[in-house]
Amino acid sequence: MTMRNALTTGLMTVGLAVAGTTLSLSPSWAQAAAKPTEKPAEMAAGSLVSSDRLLKAGSDAEAGNWLMVHRTYNSDRFSPLKDITPGNVSGLKLAFAVPLGGLEPSSFGVGGIEATPLAKDGFLYISDAWGTPYKIDATSGKQGKIVWICDTGIDKDPSRTVLLASRGLALTGNLVISALNDGRVVACDDNTGQIAWEQQVGKNPGEGFSGA
Repeated sequence: MTMRNALTTGLMTVGLAVAGTTLSLSPSWAQAAAKPTEKPAEMAAGSLVSSDRLLKAGSDAEAGNWLMVHRTYNSDRFSPLKDITPGNVSGLKLAFAVPLGGLEPSSFGVGGIEATPLAKDGFLYISDAWGTPYKIDATSGKQGKIVWICDTGIDKDPSRTVLLASRGLALTGNLVISALNDGRVVACDDNTGQIAWEQQVGKNPGEGFSGA
């Protein structure tokens, strides 16, 4: 079995099993990300997700990050982190949990978390069943704190005939992108969690998105 980094393994497992909860396991990557820098301005600039950074998502410099759904464009979902080994995997335990929302039902019932969480510089990004984006501060490695929840304004009418599922977000520049089940694509500002722009892509009734 290929050993992946603790962040992704933990979040994906609980996301499939328990709606409304995320967790992280043995996050030594977060402790490294939390180290102070002498050049905060440069760190802020470096935190932007450029196209070049995404192309180099598999590099050693991005080893502690998970910038897109499959981590890299070749979609192998492999992490080079070595904290988890065949010798210690049996000792993994819950480090922290963060309860999420999105439990409002549609006419088909309550949805679940199917998203692959993204990780950037010690912060986690995940969407709930309605596609609502969350930014979580995990830099301490000891707890996760919700930094913001981007209010997309999606209609959560329980009579809507929509199967609730959101399979993840996208990061680009200083934006967090979510494709919604009402046919909109919404971009949230990474710093504030406010909507930067939105576009109605689905034009006909019932057209929407559930993919990442």
